[in-house]
Amino acid sequence: MYQELESLIDLCKKESDIGNQVQILRDINLRLPRHLRLSLPSLFTTDYIRKALDVIEEKVRR
Repeated sequence: MYQELESLIDLCKKESDIGNQVQILRDINLRLPRHLRLSLPSLFTTDYIRKALDVIEEKVRR
């Protein structure tokens, strides 16, 4: 499972379109077990997306 998430995280980080980044982030979040999911806001910034990806990476590695 982690390898698939890692690939999606890398894809999201490389994506330049924020709309596509949001969709990938939502997909990643839905693939996580419920207790690891983030509560995502309705308005996203690129800075938030990068931080959220870092948090997800940290949670999954534990």
